[in-house]
Amino acid sequence: MMYIETSAIIAMLAGEDEAEKMAHKIDKATTNLITSPMSVTEATVRFATIKGIEILASQELVSELLTTLKVQNISITPEIGNKAIRAYAQYGKGTGHGAKLNLADVFSYACAKAYRVPLLYKGNDFAKTDLA
Repeated sequence: MMYIETSAIIAMLAGEDEAEKMAHKIDKATTNLITSPMSVTEATVRFATIKGIEILASQELVSELLTTLKVQNISITPEIGNKAIRAYAQYGKGTGHGAKLNLADVFSYACAKAYRVPLLYKGNDFAKTDLA
C-alpha cells in the first residue's frame, strides 16, 4: 500500500511539475493506494481555491482522480487520531520542528504510520520526519 497525501493529489490535478513524478510512483506501486477523508477534504478545498472553482465542483474532480487511480478511502480510527496528536506534538507548526506539519499533514502522517506504508507527497515537510 501507499498513502496518497493532499499535496500529491493537488500536484496531479493541477498538472504541476511534480505530477509526472507522482504518476510514475503510482504506476510502479504494486499494492493498493489509500488516502483518508482528511486528505480528500483538504485537497478539495485547496484545489477549489487554486482554480477558483466551487467546492462541489472541486470535490467531483478530486473524486474522479481517486477513482481513476483506484485509491481506497480509509477510515480514521481513534488510534490514528492519537498518532496524529503525537505527530503534531513532535512535528507540528509552532513546535519549533522544521517539518511544520499542519492538521491535515499530521493525519496523513498518522495514517501512513498506522498502516505502515510509504507516503506519496510533494515538498520537504514530511522529509523532515521519521517517514523519510
